[in-house]
Amino acid sequence: MKTIKIFTIHLLLSIFTSAYAGSYALDKFYEKTHTFSATFEQKVKTLDDKSIQTSKGHILISRPNKFVMVYSEPDQQQYVSNGKVLWIYDKDLEQVTIKKFDKEMRSSPVLVLSGKNELRELYNIEESSDYGKPEQDIFVLKPKIVSGEEATTQFSRVELVFVFEKLQELRMWDHFNHITILSLNDQKLNEAVPDSTFNFIIPDNIDVLDNTIQ
Repeated sequence: MKTIKIFTIHLLLSIFTSAYAGSYALDKFYEKTHTFSATFEQKVKTLDDKSIQTSKGHILISRPNKFVMVYSEPDQQQYVSNGKVLWIYDKDLEQVTIKKFDKEMRSSPVLVLSGKNELRELYNIEESSDYGKPEQDIFVLKPKIVSGEEATTQFSRVELVFVFEKLQELRMWDHFNHITILSLNDQKLNEAVPDSTFNFIIPDNIDVLDNTIQ
């Protein structure tokens, strides 16, 4: 599940700075959003709607590529990046893993809320709709390269759901026939956030796995 969480974060990050011409809700979101915070509920299900896991937490994003994503239940984990380094803190395991925020990270789906132009580079974007919910704007993202070493994402399909121009939900289909649904609430835009927020302070007496050291 940790892999799904990392890719979910990257997908969110890309949304922030990748405008899509002709899509008013997306354009407005990108033009007016510099920081974004929300609480979330994340559900992972099979294609036949069997629940695998439900998680809750909150997320804070500042473009480009800075974020804090905290899972509070059922497991307590934090993902923090200053755009150069990614810290993954597992409180239950008393362990921090440190990774470079490199090309591999940028090519995976958390970059839908804060990366620079990644959305158009990684995905073909189509507009869709739910005729029973006219207040929704739905954008379908399909990766340009879906398999092999050059694959742009581990998701085969992504949907962004805006309700009255507010980003409400992300739906992600992976190659293992799982669907991850991230429902957002209590969204706040453009609040002042100090850069120090995105530098993780490692607690005492914690195991550290530093993958940035060559």
